[in-house]
Amino acid sequence: MNFYSPSTKVLEAQPNSIGDTGAEIIAHFLMRDRTLIQLNLQKTGISARGKMILSNALKSNQKMCYLILDGRLNAKVESLLERNRSLNPNYELEKPRALKYKNIKYRDLIMTQLRIVSLIPSATEIVANLGLTDALVGRSHECDYPPEIQKLPVCTQPKFNPEGTSSEIHNRVTELLQNALSVYKVEVDTLEKLQPTHIITQAQCEVCACSLADVEQAVSTLVNSQPKIISLQPNLLAETWTDIQQVADDLGVDGTRAIELLKSRVNTITSQIQTLAPLTAGRVPEVACIEWIEPLMAAGNWIPELVTMAGGNSLFGIAGKHSPWLKWESLVAANPDIIIFMPCGFDLNRTRTEAMQVAKYAEWQDLRAVKTEKVYVTDGNSYFNRPGPRLVDSLEILAEILHPEIFNFGYHGSAWQVL
Repeated sequence: MNFYSPSTKVLEAQPNSIGDTGAEIIAHFLMRDRTLIQLNLQKTGISARGKMILSNALKSNQKMCYLILDGRLNAKVESLLERNRSLNPNYELEKPRALKYKNIKYRDLIMTQLRIVSLIPSATEIVANLGLTDALVGRSHECDYPPEIQKLPVCTQPKFNPEGTSSEIHNRVTELLQNALSVYKVEVDTLEKLQPTHIITQAQCEVCACSLADVEQAVSTLVNSQPKIISLQPNLLAETWTDIQQVADDLGVDGTRAIELLKSRVNTITSQIQTLAPLTAGRVPEVACIEWIEPLMAAGNWIPELVTMAGGNSLFGIAGKHSPWLKWESLVAANPDIIIFMPCGFDLNRTRTEAMQVAKYAEWQDLRAVKTEKVYVTDGNSYFNRPGPRLVDSLEILAEILHPEIFNFGYHGSAWQVL
């Protein structure tokens, strides 16, 4: 735990509380609070890299005159402190008394210093799940959850018109990609004003959000800040846990509890599915999950895995692999028990409107799922398309759809409906 007192301009780290991430956060603190005069990191076990990070931060802080570390300070640090003492002749009068602060926590320091810009909805939800919503200062044009972040400045924009049918959107995006153009624009001027300490982006899909290359290019032009870029690239549920832990580590908080709570919800479903197997005599419903409608695309990545966990057999998509294009003839030939529409970026109402267009095919009425009224539309934009904490919600939705006799989490009507 670390204590900071604005009244005495002291920051003290108690034993074994500072790692490299903590050093980076305190370095940001030193560069922003130019009134700090004493930093006590004695007996903290801080690494050589951490000391180097803090030493570099001293270059921009001309007020701090005391730096207490285990071992001898190097000549560079000593010269910087001596410079500060010469610039502040009354520093002895400002020297703080004994430290007696017990109510200011390390988390408060982190919240004060972090300035996070999230450029993907899933990352925004990860940050919120870690309890750092108040540290968000900017978002992408698609970030909308939790609701309170919608007031934040928008840092990205699409280079195409996102309105219209799935076919029209597909054609617009395809044209951009064929011309080797980025699909999204990073608002560099907005980033410059926000001065973020961290920017979270993705390297999984150039169609879904700003690419890592676009973000790196934008950051290279910033003058007032040099934020750390956190890039996420999950393809499976376990990799989402890894991403949550990575974000927690990079932001200097503990992600263990958040991950454990999510995993416990998953285990609740999978354990019940295991008890169901003997009752169904091994008969597992075959499920076609549709991620795009015109042209047809089956859902891949984490979706086949979630379908399996929810007690179904996912057709077409392969767990951990990108979503494949799907021919109408292949869907007819497979004749699935259940069809679930979850198009990327579409809410429930828009999905329903778009899914109705599939009924134009002559073979539609002959499909088993249509005859048994097991065709469903979902809010893919809020759930299935976002590899963050609400993938667990997505699993619960699938469990409700596939096995309504067992599961009822209350999503029906708001997150999914019968077509």
